[in-house]
Amino acid sequence: PYLKNFKGKIIVDLYNPFNLESLEMFADRDIGERIRIDKSNLNILKLQLVIGDFFICASEKQRDYWVGMLNAMGRINTYNYDDDSTLRKIIDVVPFGIPSQPPQHSQEMKLKQVIPNLREDDKIALWGGGIWNWLDPITAIKAIWEITRHRQDVKLLFLGTRHPDPKLPQMNKCLEAIRLAKELDLYDKFVFFNQWAPYELRQDFLLESDLGLSIHQKRIETEYSFRTRVIDYIWARLPVITTEGDSIAKLVKRFNLGEVVRYQDAQQLARVMESMLTNNSLKEIYKKNMNKIAPSFSWENVAKPLVKFCTEPDYAYDKKKIIELIDQQNQKI
Repeated sequence: PYLKNFKGKIIVDLYNPFNLESLEMFADRDIGERIRIDKSNLNILKLQLVIGDFFICASEKQRDYWVGMLNAMGRINTYNYDDDSTLRKIIDVVPFGIPSQPPQHSQEMKLKQVIPNLREDDKIALWGGGIWNWLDPITAIKAIWEITRHRQDVKLLFLGTRHPDPKLPQMNKCLEAIRLAKELDLYDKFVFFNQWAPYELRQDFLLESDLGLSIHQKRIETEYSFRTRVIDYIWARLPVITTEGDSIAKLVKRFNLGEVVRYQDAQQLARVMESMLTNNSLKEIYKKNMNKIAPSFSWENVAKPLVKFCTEPDYAYDKKKIIELIDQQNQKI
């Protein structure tokens, strides 16, 4: 709340369109509670869109979304347009980045020694983040079940099952995934659920896995998402399998960083996973392509618009003109 009267320059990070996530996160609540949460989210966003001097988001697709909301809040106006007709001075793209240095084992941790029932010759498919309600762990688990019908060396590891923010509820999709793994007799045999991994230790999981998964459902959240975990896969040169429909899927397809699969098609996902895990020459192609694209996602590159604003900070042009008018009026008084 103190930001309402803050006199400095304000950067608003719109990386996560949490209002769209919440539509799915709280879908099991009664309608009155859902409306209350949605209205609260919208009020928070309205405040941020009014007070910000510079806005950043994760992709060009997201930028279109936020430009529309800024326009509705009166921030796409003659002042800001005259200051910069591209509007990049008020909103630009700053996606998640990766360190310039390659990932390294942060400690002597061997997954196949720490996690029971993982064998040295197993192939690990990594679900490199949390299990949120808008994602699709069910299709991934069904794909593993398909694979186990004729081979035993492919395992699925979920990096996190509990959100690090204790205020957020346990996700129903996570509970559903654990239940399905037990029903199919895969739990702790072929499918493993890690509670959470500290940020600095995630590279150990990445380095010891064979492919990275980003599987989601067909939702409006998907279209405006930017799956951070996939950028980590690129950092570790881990071949990617992702579902169609989001900006990351377009990136994977455009630069041939892995494979894009259809929504909720467990059989296709099983075929693609098995092919990727057994075809070494294909994995090398993906890794070479990641070597080419990875530098563009270094923090030094992706943060350039943010660094530029921070080195030459100024109020948004429309806010500056309003402040000037207020100062003139105060002087008259």
